[in-house]
Amino acid sequence: AVHVQLDSGGGRCETIAVLGPQEYFGEMALLSSAARSATVIAVKDCTLWKLSRASWDDLIAKHATWLLHFCAVLSQRLSEMDRQYSQGRQAFDSLADEFYRKRPAQEQQFYRHAALLTTLDPRTLGRLLQTDAVGGYLAALEASQLPLLQRVDGHYELHSFFREFLSEKLLASEGAEIKLKLHADFAARYEALGDWPSAIDQH
Repeated sequence: AVHVQLDSGGGRCETIAVLGPQEYFGEMALLSSAARSATVIAVKDCTLWKLSRASWDDLIAKHATWLLHFCAVLSQRLSEMDRQYSQGRQAFDSLADEFYRKRPAQEQQFYRHAALLTTLDPRTLGRLLQTDAVGGYLAALEASQLPLLQRVDGHYELHSFFREFLSEKLLASEGAEIKLKLHADFAARYEALGDWPSAIDQH
């Protein structure tokens, strides 16, 4: 038996499938030559058969209809992953909304505006969002049971689901014109800080 795991951010791994005897993995690499999309970990002693690319090509040349079988299996797996993703996203959004609604209006606004920033650097975040309460707001995110915030190389990043959730809240509560104005304001503030890549990104 093996577990198929995906990196869900913040150093966490999520098991998305358990495979047993006579099942297989790694077929996407054979079909598309793409890099692996998951990590497979043996959870008990396993005997594995490795199929080389040359053997695969030879096999398909002799039995072309086998491709249909592999495509059917891939389709089923992608459909199941899409279903799990949708369910997980709905659950995440529900919990994120519960966290968001419990915060004061000013803090909610901070989160909505922070969603427009790729990285959250505590040293400059106060100047970018023009508030002295950055430490408390970040601490509230870190204290949440949800993975809303993660540390990456000395700065913070919002979880991608949470950024999308907040972006939707921003459009709904403040509108597209305010969003564009915020981008322009952030670009000017990044220019003043001498952070040209971030200024260009905001422009």
